[in-house]
Amino acid sequence: MCGKIECAATEGGTNTGTMTPFTDLTAPFKHVPDAELLGRFVREDDRAVFELLVRRHWRFVHGVCRRVAGDAHDAEDAAQATFLVLARRAELVRGACLGPWLARVAYRCAIRARAARPPTFGGDLSAAPGRDSAASDPELSAALDAELNDLPDKYRVPVVLCYLQGKTYEQAAAELNCPIGTLSTWLTRAKELLRARLTRRGLAPGGLAALLDGLNAQASDCVFRFLTETAVFAAGEVPCGRAAAVATGVIHAMDWKSRLLPTLSALIAILGLAAAAASLEPPPKPAPAERPVVANTDADKLQGVWVFDSAHRGKGDALGMVWPSRVTIRGDAVTVEPFLDEKLSLKGKIRIDPSVQPKQFTLALDELDITPAGAPAKVAAGEYAGVYQLEGDRLTVCLAAENGGPRPTTLDTDGERTIRARLVKAPVGFKELPKEFTVKAVGADGQPVSGALVAEFMDRIPPRVPFSSEWKPIPPEKWTVEQRNAVEKDRAEREKEKPADGVVRDKATGWSFAGVRPTGADGTAKVSFSDRPSSAVLVRDPAGKRMGIGRVSPAALAVGSPVVVTLQPECRVLVPCECQELDRSGRGGVYHAYAETVDGRAVAFTYDYTGRLEFLLPPGEYRLRVYGSEFVGKKRVALTVPKNRSEHTTDLVTLPATGLLKLIGQPAPELTDVVGWKGAAVKLGDLKGQYVLLEFWGWWCGPCIGHMPALMTLHDRFKDKGVAIVGVHVDADGEIRTVEELDAKLAQYKKDVWKGRDVPFPVALTSGKRTGEGEDAQCGGPAGRYGISSYPSSILIDPEGKVVGKFHERDAEAAVKRIDALLQEAKKARGEKK
Repeated sequence: MCGKIECAATEGGTNTGTMTPFTDLTAPFKHVPDAELLGRFVREDDRAVFELLVRRHWRFVHGVCRRVAGDAHDAEDAAQATFLVLARRAELVRGACLGPWLARVAYRCAIRARAARPPTFGGDLSAAPGRDSAASDPELSAALDAELNDLPDKYRVPVVLCYLQGKTYEQAAAELNCPIGTLSTWLTRAKELLRARLTRRGLAPGGLAALLDGLNAQASDCVFRFLTETAVFAAGEVPCGRAAAVATGVIHAMDWKSRLLPTLSALIAILGLAAAAASLEPPPKPAPAERPVVANTDADKLQGVWVFDSAHRGKGDALGMVWPSRVTIRGDAVTVEPFLDEKLSLKGKIRIDPSVQPKQFTLALDELDITPAGAPAKVAAGEYAGVYQLEGDRLTVCLAAENGGPRPTTLDTDGERTIRARLVKAPVGFKELPKEFTVKAVGADGQPVSGALVAEFMDRIPPRVPFSSEWKPIPPEKWTVEQRNAVEKDRAEREKEKPADGVVRDKATGWSFAGVRPTGADGTAKVSFSDRPSSAVLVRDPAGKRMGIGRVSPAALAVGSPVVVTLQPECRVLVPCECQELDRSGRGGVYHAYAETVDGRAVAFTYDYTGRLEFLLPPGEYRLRVYGSEFVGKKRVALTVPKNRSEHTTDLVTLPATGLLKLIGQPAPELTDVVGWKGAAVKLGDLKGQYVLLEFWGWWCGPCIGHMPALMTLHDRFKDKGVAIVGVHVDADGEIRTVEELDAKLAQYKKDVWKGRDVPFPVALTSGKRTGEGEDAQCGGPAGRYGISSYPSSILIDPEGKVVGKFHERDAEAAVKRIDALLQEAKKARGEKK
């Protein structure tokens, strides 16, 4: 989303502007509980109910952000980012506790916005505001928010409900489904913990309850307009702007933790391996009378601190996952810090064998409790085998991504279950990455370019148009007078909209550039990076219509070398797309595309409902990652942008339809290619008369593991009431062919995540062998026939055995309500037939 989201009065007043020209009023939902609104938004992408959620919670969210960020602009960005995160991750929230969830996200967004605060530049930008003075003691208020964020949820949630949101004890107890006496006990204990922690900080909290009450009173009374770009963000795209950048960083951190449990070994491999190859076990001391000591061995050369220059899992770029990590090697001991969380350190030891080619190493890791990073689990002690190559101060490694996995045979093995990384030895005395680095823009003649815009990312959001009930854009010649007026009004509002700090919008091309810094007379600009940066540096000279793309890495930051970007004439690239099956179905869809460098660094994003994508790029080689809605497949396309061309049109990109589009309303395909069953084997044909949830999942999928308790709840509630759940475990790499093999993979998750429970419903074990790598991989077997491209995915089958579509409710409470509604509809239908 580009630009500030405007505020409008609420709370007893009227909204000074409509949400969008195409959004209905929220009045019908005023008294609907949060959980139901969240469920509706997740299922139907209903912007009106999302607007209402924003109106309900903006006040206290903005208050948290203002106290923590300490700056009005940062607070506004962080508050907007909080609701962008909600738009993207609404399905993960327990509706009854939406407020406490938002409080934690708001705190994280405010911290990130404060850390990434850009300096002001240019004549049109106002000076940065001073410290917010809403609180009588800003330091104490900010410290209170920090300590509240660190409290266990048992105590944090009641405090947020009763103090930050101002709910009565009766209302909070009802939301938490507990007696008022229990709630009072939790609040008392929470205040004791907060008082003790504030005292340790050297702050005298005084009347803590009064201070907590004051936090609610300090909140802002404004609410922002919910713009269409937020829906785009919710769909998985990355619009520009500081708020969107902050939200993207927070979502990345959340996703790390959700993927952490089953893919932890891969992350460990990325982080630890490099160190591994380096610190490896030194050779034994030779007997004095036999052979002289050989100095300058690999073990000697690799002592010290290393930082990452690149990292890949399979063909996917993973540098962002290890950006802040330092790999320290002392003797045969390896330490990786920070690991997942600034408070955690991953430790282990290395054994090397430099006598073979390629040289080999084995990393033996110690157990690590990762609960402080947000995942209730531990890194089990284990060994990861790999190969390495050392060339001066550069170290290249390739290793198995899992404990006990096979050792790669070459340094360039790029299978999905391997990790490749390149590291550079940090300078003597290095402790942490600098907060900023230098970018220098030069022309083809090597001369510096002043006034160029150094940006982190660029995107183009097409103008809004009205849509039919099938979500197809209505041609302009068929617009009603009301729709035409709405389009014109929206266009006028966009032109008046002021971009966010650090965002420059080019009206001539429609592109927006985020995180912008202008170059000075010497062609240089200082650029700041957050703890989750992009590795791409985009530079554009708007006056000369020139562009260039550079690359930065932790290694470049550590060494301190400037990033030199050579600018060339830019080219407008048109990419026509289509999905023939979608067109024939009469349904609408949306086409998205990222432009990436050949090594996987995304530099630009756009989308379009008509299938006419547009990019603005410098000459060079790129990859286009083109995809659509859940009914449209994806494709990677090589793109060559020619030199000395102002415009270039690519060949038509034809996207496949997903298997799901073809199945809607058709009999559900039977489960075949099953290599075994966990529990009793079932046939879908035998389950007619019931609703069936077909759950596609895998032990390797963090969200799948996290969603399983919700499925257990559904099974317990509806197993004898006309609902059957059938799991389909997709084993993409041929590792799981028996129940015993699956149970071995799930043992730790049963203990730490599922509270000792096992999967209570039948699970078909399928091989699901894939073609392709990374996110281009396509599974065969049942997953391929049902068009499954992401996990977990639930397919709903009606009592007649026909496919209804995806079951989107991932939260247990929302899923229960949805199933209840389906059963009521079925009961009513049977009554009508009688």
